[in-house]
Amino acid sequence: MFINFGNLNLFAIILAYFLYIVINLIWYSDYFFGKKRRILKQISKEEMLQIKQNFGLINIGSFVSTIITSILVSSTLAESLLDGLLLGLLLGFLVLSYLFNLIVYDKPQNLTNRLLVLFIDSSPILINFCLQSLILIFWK
Repeated sequence: MFINFGNLNLFAIILAYFLYIVINLIWYSDYFFGKKRRILKQISKEEMLQIKQNFGLINIGSFVSTIITSILVSSTLAESLLDGLLLGLLLGFLVLSYLFNLIVYDKPQNLTNRLLVLFIDSSPILINFCLQSLILIFWK
């Protein structure tokens, strides 16, 4: 398998990455689900500080996932809206399988709270991968 990096659109990758960050900043803000998530997961102020200290590493991982999405888009014959949504969902569910294991063994002890945390943490992943796939397909 040969990956032609010349086929990757750097501007589309940067735009998809930027939207990834914006969606997560909005999603996890106190105006949306940030405060509820912190309460459900019983995240302390010290843990919040540690998360903020790891923000750079998280962003590097997000950028790498955007590049991988771009490689998959250019390697497949994805060309339509449906192709983009399916590819985004596929990538999102791959990540969610790992996230699901984390949440099963994580802090919220009752099932309802675990499912709520799963919704809060999984929705932006699915939204981001779908949007990234669509941007990268239509801006080849």
